[in-house]
Amino acid sequence: MTQSTFANNSNNNSPIALVIIEADWSKRTELCQFFEKDSYQVFSSVSPIAAETLLSQLTKLPDLILMNLLVEGTEEAGLHFCRQLKTNPTTKNIPLVVYTEQYKLDYMNHAYAAKADYYLDKNSESLAGIELKLRSILFRHRRLNKQINKL
Repeated sequence: MTQSTFANNSNNNSPIALVIIEADWSKRTELCQFFEKDSYQVFSSVSPIAAETLLSQLTKLPDLILMNLLVEGTEEAGLHFCRQLKTNPTTKNIPLVVYTEQYKLDYMNHAYAAKADYYLDKNSESLAGIELKLRSILFRHRRLNKQINKL
């Protein structure tokens, strides 16, 4: 599907609100600039703790969260944030996409056990590839929500 197909299937015509959690300044800047150029409304954070504060200050929940699992040098802070986000009734339905340079089965298992929705390898994904996957994830998420709401 093309970008316009995804955009036309959204619940409204507002830009996709994306929270990026990335400790590396250059990578965070690169991601923010890429997604802002593609008409996303981007909010960024350097850590899960800062992301919690950011989420509490937003007037509308984001459509997606993209997080480097190793934001503070270990996966524990990222996994803890995943669990908190997915057990909070307010934020549990926000798609959480974890990406990391550590594309190892153990990390994937830990991320999914912590309730991450998707896992991407940032070494093998271009920015355009990540963006396409995020749009696909959001499209499926919205379609599923529409089906559930019809019940």
